Amino acid sequence: MVPILVVATVLGFLLADLAVRFIIQRRLGVREAPPVSTASTPLPDGPLHWKVEVPEGVFLSPRHAWAILEPDGLVRVGMDDFARQMLGDIDTLDLPALQASLRKGESAVTLFKGHRLARLTTPVSGVVEEVHHLVTVDPQAIARDPYGEGWLFRVRPSSLAHELKGLVVAEDAKEFLGNEVERFRNFAQPFHADLAADGGKPVAGIVPALGSEAWDEFRREFLGEGL
Repeated sequence: MVPILVVATVLGFLLADLAVRFIIQRRLGVREAPPVSTASTPLPDGPLHWKVEVPEGVFLSPRHAWAILEPDGLVRVGMDDFARQMLGDIDTLDLPALQASLRKGESAVTLFKGHRLARLTTPVSGVVEEVHHLVTVDPQAIARDPYGEGWLFRVRPSSLAHELKGLVVAEDAKEFLGNEVERFRNFAQPFHADLAADGGKPVAGIVPALGSEAWDEFRREFLGEGL
């Protein structure tokens, strides 16, 4: 009898969680993001078994924003898996205003973690047509699914054909992320980072754990911020 009650209780909690998320989405008018593509392909493990993923068909910018071209002509934008892993869970964030005009490389989203902040730049120029309010209510959506549920905003691009040349996709995107992981290992050494834990598994959200100086340097070196 006791095991049955335990199972029933667990199922009850799961159903309640799903119901709350459904109500939030309905109230905010948020629609689910479509599947980005086929299966994600993890990069080969490095010395510390660090896996950073990028789905097929996703364009990446050098400043760790991603862009997906959609059938309606808009471009969906978010933060890539590398930045997500390095920064760790985000506490809150500010999204761009609807109908705001953004230029490629301009700060578009401000991310807050404790008393620290970081800014994500837009990978393409255009007018903001939609923002994903769900991530302001539930920032953990970015950690759960950075290329899907954790998308940030959509723009109507103004110079897409030209600006796509500055982004990487497919095998080039995987190679770029692999190089960024290696670059981060070298970056972290002066801060005496304990890069491995639990038998070689990287520390989650390692950048804030390195301290304020490392956080600011990471913003400059990897997110392209002038601070």
